[in-house]
Amino acid sequence: MQKNGMQPHTSEVSKSFQQAALSGDANAQFELGTAYALGRGVPADPVIGYTWLTLAFANGDRQAESSIRQLTQQLTQSQIAQIRWNVGEMYANGIGVRPDKMTAYMWHLLAELAGDKRSSVAKSQLAATMTSDERSEASARASQWLRRHHK
Repeated sequence: MQKNGMQPHTSEVSKSFQQAALSGDANAQFELGTAYALGRGVPADPVIGYTWLTLAFANGDRQAESSIRQLTQQLTQSQIAQIRWNVGEMYANGIGVRPDKMTAYMWHLLAELAGDKRSSVAKSQLAATMTSDERSEASARASQWLRRHHK
């Protein structure tokens, strides 16, 4: 299992499909996110589903946006914090996306604002590898993200 908990845990989802999602294939990420969101072939898990849909959208799969909007309405604040943590970790470690410490920092900042306690430590670890300009840019991106999203 991946340390971020994003690797599927059922044999009904093929290994090659899982690997494609972990490697950054937006279509595989969309399909995996949809499978988790709806419980198709895997246990239903809106947090894992939303995380994969977010990465699918970031990797260019535009159909993920409507699924994300539908799922958002069903999530608790705690689930939102967990999703943001997951996305931050995936960007920090290059799982499903190219490693990007500024984007990871942004997602950890968003997770922290949503109440995720672990994100403070993750953010500090990332900050140690970033310039003050990079930290400022990541914070500005987080502010922009919050202005565009209501939840």
